[in-house]
Amino acid sequence: MNLFVFNSEEKLLAVLDERHVVEAIHTEQLNNVHSLEFTVLANSDHAFGIMEGNLVAFCDQDDNEFQLFEIAIIEDNHGDVALKTAVCEHAINELLDEYVKSAVFEKASADKVLDYLLSSTRWQKGEVSALGEASFKIESSNVKSALNELLNTWHGEVKYRVSISGNKIAGRYIDILSRRGNDTGKRFEYDKDVKEIERTVDMTGVKTAIRGYGQPKENENGDSGEPLTFKDVVWKKENGDPVDKPKGQDWVGDEHARLIWGRTDQNGKRHRYGIYEQSDEKDAEKLLQQTFEYLESTSSPLVNYAGKVIDLFRLSLYEHERVHLGDTVAVLDDDVYPKIQERTRIIEIKRDLLDPTNDEIVLGEFCHSFLIPIKNFNMS
Repeated sequence: MNLFVFNSEEKLLAVLDERHVVEAIHTEQLNNVHSLEFTVLANSDHAFGIMEGNLVAFCDQDDNEFQLFEIAIIEDNHGDVALKTAVCEHAINELLDEYVKSAVFEKASADKVLDYLLSSTRWQKGEVSALGEASFKIESSNVKSALNELLNTWHGEVKYRVSISGNKIAGRYIDILSRRGNDTGKRFEYDKDVKEIERTVDMTGVKTAIRGYGQPKENENGDSGEPLTFKDVVWKKENGDPVDKPKGQDWVGDEHARLIWGRTDQNGKRHRYGIYEQSDEKDAEKLLQQTFEYLESTSSPLVNYAGKVIDLFRLSLYEHERVHLGDTVAVLDDDVYPKIQERTRIIEIKRDLLDPTNDEIVLGEFCHSFLIPIKNFNMS
């Protein structure tokens, strides 16, 4: 493990390895948090380069690509020994400071929109999957926020990387993929690479029916009036729609979820109602589809799993044990009830760059649900 430290002018100051670094944790979530935190001895010569605003790069062994971070917070602690900790944000966050003008794209590709977003920045378009065409509207905003909207619109998964040539940062790239990771057949099993498991079931947010509201309509005075609804849209399961939704009904429900989680009254089971709001949506059919997708995420309890794993690839270098962010894996434990038998994706990896026995893996987005579906699986 090497950490390459650059000053704010991107001049290489030092290369740190296990002799200089006390602790180093790299965390990445799918389409979300990406951070680095490391600690060095404060009285070593290498500590002088650890300053706020300086840059730190390291080669991510999972993808054999460099990641770049900016030191955002410095913490000095003097107890038995003097330590200096650097809390680093991913370099992509500089796009929060980059302005992008309003624009409207009709039936555009993610590739085309990404070109527009990055045109005046230091970042370049990398690999972009064919994700189809969609309409896209950019409000006056920062590039990072617009990039997040792009990912939501095209359902892409993002990967950032940099290239280093000699002692210089040569390029910054953004890849947008249809999905990260692969279905590798990897199995996490209790007493093999799963050491502890803890399950928590939380039904406080369960909703079995959702009302959807879109963009408010203008009234005669030009003021905002009632929001768009999908009450005039009809869905029929016999026509291939996911559920029945008759005309005039301003909500969409899950009957199976109602029978399990609904509240009982004299007429049977009552729905648990919730609300979905998308203030920019002008199309009632799209609003119904979005509301149904939201319903699917709320119609069963949130089940969290926490535990400890051993990264067998980093310990043994057996290729079949390797895992990447976004991989689909199996999780198995027959010693609890109900049994844990799930296929799900790795949505977060926290790497201890010095000690792989401390690695943490978070699993979610289950592929096959049982009586109580897994929403998140945190394994450290």
